[in-house]
Amino acid sequence: MQCFVYSRVSTEEQASDDHFSLANQEQRARDYANAKGWRISQVEKDVASGKDAERRGYKELISAIGKASVDCVLVYRLDRLSRNVRDVYDFLDLIKEHGVAFVSMQEGFDTTTAMGRAMLGMAAVFAQLTREMIAENVRDGLMRRAQAGLYNGNQCGPYGYRYDKAANSLVVVPNAADRVREIFHLYAERKWGANRIASYLNEAGHLPRGGGQWSTPQIRALLRNPAYVGKIRWHDQVYEGNHEPIISPELWDAAQSLIGQRKRIPSRTHSSEHLLSGLAECGDCAKRLTAHKVSASYCLRVERVELPPFVVRPRCAVTISRQEPSCRMAKFVNKTWAWQCVPGI
Repeated sequence: MQCFVYSRVSTEEQASDDHFSLANQEQRARDYANAKGWRISQVEKDVASGKDAERRGYKELISAIGKASVDCVLVYRLDRLSRNVRDVYDFLDLIKEHGVAFVSMQEGFDTTTAMGRAMLGMAAVFAQLTREMIAENVRDGLMRRAQAGLYNGNQCGPYGYRYDKAANSLVVVPNAADRVREIFHLYAERKWGANRIASYLNEAGHLPRGGGQWSTPQIRALLRNPAYVGKIRWHDQVYEGNHEPIISPELWDAAQSLIGQRKRIPSRTHSSEHLLSGLAECGDCAKRLTAHKVSASYCLRVERVELPPFVVRPRCAVTISRQEPSCRMAKFVNKTWAWQCVPGI
């Protein structure tokens, strides 16, 4: 069995101490391996705190496990591996995934034996419990931050702001804030759509932070972000923020009102050249009507009627899907041609 020996001390003073010295840890590991008949393939040592995984020797250990170049990891004591509970549990998950044994001599933790494997199973259960408790604590902490008006998003902050870590708050970026005000003005007061606003900003060279171009979803997300009116949204709740607003409450309310109105209009009518498409309803089946172009050649060949190059007919969902029984609207339109006399419908 190929063994990887890892040893660690926190300070240079401990490195020279007989009990915790790196030399003493290594010697005990060698004695244990010899007694088991194992071969030591690599030894790594760290003089560093065990509070995190940013250690050269520890990274070498993780790399060796990932490369499947070792069969067993041998440490003097579990806290020599790490003092961070999450790092220890992540390590146990890693060796379990790669089928690598683990021995901590001081605690008698040896996964090469049945008892050791049982202990590993119990450790996995407690690892899951610890992760869930950490997740709950994090969620509770973020909720308390939001209730206190503190920002919980990425470290850059929303467009128009930057996050000041020292002040623990969002700080207005003047030039970007002007663009935010312009976007809300164009949408709420000039009634521009999100797509038109994005195109305008891109053509004017007012690009978003980080490069690239404005997109319609980005504009829509910006218009719905309550941070610009001095509030903090966390999940489904909105709280008063402790940062400076960029727009007035009146402009925010006008934008949200317009967003609500446009939601109630079928989306296809925004881009359709036919004003009643998606709004008018079939008098027979109550489905919405959409415009449908029919070529003159089809009408002459099939229906024996001479018409202009194209005729626009209304169609309902039942007619389009050819479901049975067929809606009477189709028969009515074919016979009367009434809609060809109403341009643009």
